[in-house]
Amino acid sequence: MVFLFPDAKFLKCRQGHTLYDRLPHPRGLWKKAEELTGEKIIGFSFGTPTEAMKPGPVAALGAFLHSVSAAEALIRSRKTPLEVSGLGSGFFAAAVCAAAMKVEDAILWLFTGKPVGTPKYESPRYSLRSPLDPSRLLTEGDMGAFLGAYDWNAELEREVGGQALVGFWTASKVQTVIVPGPGAPLAAQLRKWSPGLQSLPAAELEDIGTILKVAK
Repeated sequence: MVFLFPDAKFLKCRQGHTLYDRLPHPRGLWKKAEELTGEKIIGFSFGTPTEAMKPGPVAALGAFLHSVSAAEALIRSRKTPLEVSGLGSGFFAAAVCAAAMKVEDAILWLFTGKPVGTPKYESPRYSLRSPLDPSRLLTEGDMGAFLGAYDWNAELEREVGGQALVGFWTASKVQTVIVPGPGAPLAAQLRKWSPGLQSLPAAELEDIGTILKVAK
């Protein structure tokens, strides 16, 4: 089982609200993001269904918080990945999940677009893979150059990167890819790229309950 974190493109209004409403850890993450940025991230994430979810730092933070919360809910339920990866801004969630980056640093980096802190790659909690050049990322720690613009908007790059990961996982006989956060469309795309790969979204507690049953 591996975790693939989606970028902010997939964020939809009110996603992640069952995690925020029912679990203390996600509530703490969203509140921490508001304290660090001074922005109303909670209202943006869980506002009315008609609220515009515009691309930008706040949307990237909403997707990041949702993804990290969903992944931690799975990990605390003893569903741990062999490795983690992320597309675009989703790589920040992967780095935090792997304990290669502090969550506070990731929040500020996403919000300001500038490097904050020093990522730790020597002994991550889980193997951290990238769809581009992981050797440079892991040896030089040059995450800024690696990501470029954190909001990865190029459809072709996203597709090529996703297909590269799927190809590696298929060759490595990985059977299940979990997409934590607002990534249901990405999970569906993974099934198109590799019909034999079981890809499951983990957007809400209901999804996580299903995963705990089927991803043994």
